[in-house]
Amino acid sequence: MTKPMNPLLRAENRAALIRRGMARIDTLQNKVIEEANKQITDLTEFENTTRQKFEGYRVKIS
Repeated sequence: MTKPMNPLLRAENRAALIRRGMARIDTLQNKVIEEANKQITDLTEFENTTRQKFEGYRVKIS
């Protein structure tokens, strides 16, 4: 007795699944960018602060 193939494994379904997944990623990425633009008023200050925090974490791990 053979086990039926999962429909997601079929080539035509895989391609559609990948397309839907990529479209969803694009949508979520755009929402994140919009929210970040609302919250970050000074990009240079944000980058400097984030870089300093990251360096602090890196030093603690080393």
